[in-house]
Amino acid sequence: MLSPEAELAPKLIGVEVKAIYIRKWRQANIQYYEGLDEAIALLRFGLDAVRLWQVFVMPETDENARVQMISKFVEYQLPMRDIIRTLQLPIGYTPSFDFANGK
Repeated sequence: MLSPEAELAPKLIGVEVKAIYIRKWRQANIQYYEGLDEAIALLRFGLDAVRLWQVFVMPETDENARVQMISKFVEYQLPMRDIIRTLQLPIGYTPSFDFANGK
């Protein structure tokens, strides 16, 4: 059990953010596991908690890229969640969408 002083101490929280988008040649700019190593490194530096946030950038003007990005959203988050849960890593994971209008 922690002392009352330790429970009131501020927590150091780190966030690793990875933007995932479709390149012009129809491939994602990163693999699903990228960012996990940086999140683990933040824990090794002594932070109390870490969040890994993958932002899937959805193009508004390219229908084919939108369909591919929806597929990547499902394809990437499932193995990432499995890795974090299986290894019991103290890392929170949040996948999300953002929209790019190309301007």
